[in-house]
Amino acid sequence: MNIRSKIILSFLSLLVVPLMIVVLSFLVLTTNFFNIPAVDKFVSISSSMDRVTEEFVGNLDRIDNYPYMDGLLRPYYTTYFRRLLFVDQENIIQFDSERKLIGVAFDKVSFFETNSEGNVTVSIDSTSLSMMERNVVKGGITYGRLVFLPDIDIKDAYTFFSYLPFAIMAIFVISVVTMILILSKILSDGILNPLKELNHAAEMIASGDLEYEMKYKKDDEIGKFCNEFDRMRLRLKDSLAKQVEFEHSRQQLIASVSHDLKTPLTSIQGYVELLGDDIVEDPETQKQYLDIIRSKSAQLNHLIDDLFTFTKMNLDEFVIELTPMDSRELFDFMLSEKEMDFQERTVELRVDRPIPSVPIEADAPRLHQVLDNLISNAEKFTNSYIHIYTRRTPDFFEWFVEDDGIGIPQEDLSRIFEHFYKVDKSRTYSSRGTGLGLAICKQIVEAHGGTISVRSQLGTGTTFKVKLPILKANPVPAASHSLETEPGFERESEPTAENASKSVINS
Repeated sequence: MNIRSKIILSFLSLLVVPLMIVVLSFLVLTTNFFNIPAVDKFVSISSSMDRVTEEFVGNLDRIDNYPYMDGLLRPYYTTYFRRLLFVDQENIIQFDSERKLIGVAFDKVSFFETNSEGNVTVSIDSTSLSMMERNVVKGGITYGRLVFLPDIDIKDAYTFFSYLPFAIMAIFVISVVTMILILSKILSDGILNPLKELNHAAEMIASGDLEYEMKYKKDDEIGKFCNEFDRMRLRLKDSLAKQVEFEHSRQQLIASVSHDLKTPLTSIQGYVELLGDDIVEDPETQKQYLDIIRSKSAQLNHLIDDLFTFTKMNLDEFVIELTPMDSRELFDFMLSEKEMDFQERTVELRVDRPIPSVPIEADAPRLHQVLDNLISNAEKFTNSYIHIYTRRTPDFFEWFVEDDGIGIPQEDLSRIFEHFYKVDKSRTYSSRGTGLGLAICKQIVEAHGGTISVRSQLGTGTTFKVKLPILKANPVPAASHSLETEPGFERESEPTAENASKSVINS
């Protein structure tokens, strides 16, 4: 039940419940009180007075016929009344059941013993302390009033009926106050207590304690708010944990970069000093030293590129500019450069040609960075060769970078594209690199609307697969076979329009 319904029900209850209690109390009080003889007689007297008045009005023209009127009315009032008088509009008694006061002014009659002069004294039983009257109305004209003198004390009945409204009002007030207390407790439990708990939870979070869990779980607005607050707490906790992990990774990055920069710089400095001091005179040795310097410089340049790209990503300044181009022309250009670099290296670079010619949208320098990262990564761990081959499907241009190296453990495959992630540090190859290259590759490829995946087996080698969408303006026929279901690759999610149109990579 929502809060609005609770409030409406509370106000209705505050009105309806006290009224029901008042009605029930009135019924109980009157029912029990009617069992008291005086009250029972009072009710019977009222009924008898109505019948006497009705008979008297019907025979008003026979008021002077005492025997007739007395015989007609006495059966109705003798049980409860000691005397019956009819007083006209001039306040003169026209009928007296005792025939003693006829013609006497009513205000001159004293029904109790008195010494007042000028009054007619009538002695009646002292228990008759009250008089009751009924107006005599016939044809819309009031002819006078009937005065009944009961032979019982009806003060108790009068007292009961006079105090009954006050009793009912007291019961109503008590019921309302009780309902207010009950409803305030209910609303307090349903609204104020959860708000107090929220306030306490906020104070706990402000003090740095993110373990406090909301206990209010009811299915209402406050409950939903508490659930959202708890989910916010968990997200904040997860965010702080990631921040701690990121800070740890950043420190690791600084340490790794410091090491990776220092090592080649030390080598370059040493070989430059040897060449500068003319210690080495053999041309072959000089050429070998220069090749080492060139290799170390390329390693430094690659590392700086990764750091620069990572910084741009964190500043949201890493822009992808997609341009329509032919896949064959682009990859022939990039791979030709790589083939020249590998001519004098111990690792063999194999490139399968011809490369499929399909229209793609690409940022050539960024794809070159991806290719360079994948090849450099493969070169670190391969044993003898790096194999690059391409395929096309109806929707994608695919290219693969394969090596016969030491492979990647299965438990690490799902995380190698994360920033700063490296394979288990206990392995000999884990210390090579900053852990940024593959993460950068993933973000660049996804910014092209494509996907990147990997398959690997320890001791056998690793293959990276990149898929880039083909421009639909110039569809290309499908090849006779496809590597979509090639063993070792999980099916990637299809690129979305959002990824295809994205021009800025967010870290």
